[in-house]
Order: sequence, then C-alpha cells, then structure tokens
Amino acid sequence: MALAAEKEKRLKRIRKAQQELEQEAREKAEQKGQKPEEAKPNSKVQRNFTDPESRIMPRGGSFQQSYNAQVAVDADTQLIVAQAVGQSPSDARQLEPMVKQVEANTGLVPKQLSADSGYFCREDMEQVEQRGVELFVAPVRSKHGQEPTPA
Repeated sequence: MALAAEKEKRLKRIRKAQQELEQEAREKAEQKGQKPEEAKPNSKVQRNFTDPESRIMPRGGSFQQSYNAQVAVDADTQLIVAQAVGQSPSDARQLEPMVKQVEANTGLVPKQLSADSGYFCREDMEQVEQRGVELFVAPVRSKHGQEPTPA
C-alpha cells in the first residue's frame, strides 16, 4: 500500500512539473509574439523534484544541479556585506544588483569593486560606474600561470 501511495505522489509531482513547463513555454511564446496555445516545452528541459529551485549549470567541463552564489566582501575588514543565491549560470548581470544590496545593507556605495572576468558585462559595468564606483573587472579569463593581459 505504501508503495502505491508513493508512486501516486511522484506521478502528481511529475504532472505538476509538466504543467509548469507548459506554462513557461506559453509565456515565452507570448513574449516572442507567438501564439501561446501552440507553444510546446523543449523536450530536453529537466526538473529536479527534490530541489525544484536549483538548475543544471556548467561546472568543470560537465553539468551539475546547482545554484549560483554571489558574495560581496569588504576588502579591509574581510566581512561579508552582501550575498545572493540565484539560478542563472552566468555572473555577467550580477554586479549592479550586488552593489545595490551592499548599499541597502551598509548605507554606503562601494568606492571600488574588483571582480573576475565572469562579471564582465559592459551594460552592467556602466550602471555601476554611474553610481561612482571605480571598477577593476578582468575583461578575459586567463589560465593559471599565463601572463596577464595588458591593461
């Protein structure tokens, strides 16, 4: 009896996930100006039933069920002044939201900010610079031991 109940529970979760995928497909179609009723979910889309908010993200040449965490640290005190956990595999649009969060948490806009090449996004960087922040963001990723790219 317990096995049948567990099977029914799983089937219910699968149906709910299918409905969510169909709804997402309709919303995407509508955003693109297409007919939502004709939209079909991508057959390769996956859902994690134990942690539905996580996403499959690239990691070290393969893929892994993950989140993308952001942390802002004060360089002088080494204290965490802001943090965020998201579903986007890219860091590219995370600078500006983190600067806003630093300001909300501390009441201060950072004077300087350093970040690796994953955060290099001109539009995001321009928004942060307009807030008076001096940026030090690597434009390209370099391998360990490789000579740095000239400034």
